[in-house]
Amino acid sequence: MNIQLPSIRMLIISTVLVSSANSAFAQSFNEEVLREEIITVWNNYISVFSEGRADVIADRIYADQSHYVENDGPVFVPTRAENEDEFQTSFIELEAQDYDRSETQYMNICVLNPTGAILSAVFSRYRTDGSILLELGGTYMFAKFAEGWRILAVIGHSPEKVIQCAG
Repeated sequence: MNIQLPSIRMLIISTVLVSSANSAFAQSFNEEVLREEIITVWNNYISVFSEGRADVIADRIYADQSHYVENDGPVFVPTRAENEDEFQTSFIELEAQDYDRSETQYMNICVLNPTGAILSAVFSRYRTDGSILLELGGTYMFAKFAEGWRILAVIGHSPEKVIQCAG
């Protein structure tokens, strides 16, 4: 039986090519710049959410088509108008509970590639008297479109389930 093993030369060339490709991918975008862009969008989201601006959220923060994974299953929102309606309904419900504002307690951002990232956060919603209405966790998938970063999908979860990046 004659088994031919790859030559050492081919093995070295393959290793160099794979290493070069990985290195080129890693250097093809500035992770810190992208992280700062996402933080800016997130902070704008928290601000306009606190103001009850469903129109701005639907127009500038969320993708026209977005997904929510809730306790009772996934929900697909196919249009900007439906996204705005969903947020407007939420704001009416929050107003009935004396909602005042939201604040981020903690967030972790994983930039996965030049046009995709995950932000996992703990945030609190406060009543007008300053007491905590809700403490929530959520993981948000961000995608970079021609007009900038948008939230593409959300998974609500307990604050203890915030995703951490490795490496």
